Amino acid sequence: MSDRIALLRSGELEQVATPREIYGRPATAYAAQFIGHTNLLKGEVRAGVLRCGPLTWPAALPDGPAVFSLRPENIRLATASASVAGSVRIRGKVRHQAFHGATELIRVECGNGLVLVVRTPGSGGALDDVELEFSPTDAVLVRESPERI
Repeated sequence: MSDRIALLRSGELEQVATPREIYGRPATAYAAQFIGHTNLLKGEVRAGVLRCGPLTWPAALPDGPAVFSLRPENIRLATASASVAGSVRIRGKVRHQAFHGATELIRVECGNGLVLVVRTPGSGGALDDVELEFSPTDAVLVRESPERI
């Protein structure tokens, strides 16, 4: 058992950190996908606003391309009455719903080719059209992982 991981990819170092750090604050897109599920959001920052397909949120980053890792458990089903201030909201259609015991993993098509994987508490029933929300602080900026052979 180890308390730190050296994550290698094609013989090159991707990240050295604790498992919790690699999961919660991955350095690269590859590291984010290596442990657990993630949604990689590729977008463009312009004038302090990130645009990723139909999603937008304020981002204190320089203009240009940006990639974020957003874990499925950080996205929640929105309710009409209780929205968290500053949250990003989007509507979508459930395309797949998988029972995982106390939770369910759902794939939601949100338009413009954006598909989000969301982990929710077990609903006990089939979902169709949903509204999702997440905090922009849960979207972790990662470096793009170049293709390697």
